[in-house]
Amino acid sequence: PITAPVTVLTGRADAKVTAEEARAWERHTTGRTEVLAFGGGHFFLLEHQERIAESILARLFPHAPAAPGPA
Repeated sequence: PITAPVTVLTGRADAKVTAEEARAWERHTTGRTEVLAFGGGHFFLLEHQERIAESILARLFPHAPAAPGPA
């Protein structure tokens, strides 16, 4: 297993990857595993690009100030 934390992104209505399969990533790391479920199916990434980018940046740079929202 790897020792780094793992963040799994999945779509709640994904017919190709079940919630159980997404959680199974915890078997591949001794670090923390976090599952982030977004609305949508297998291509949920297209519908949630901004939220996904924010989630990734928040995990890579946890001490950085949050980006300002739309004016």
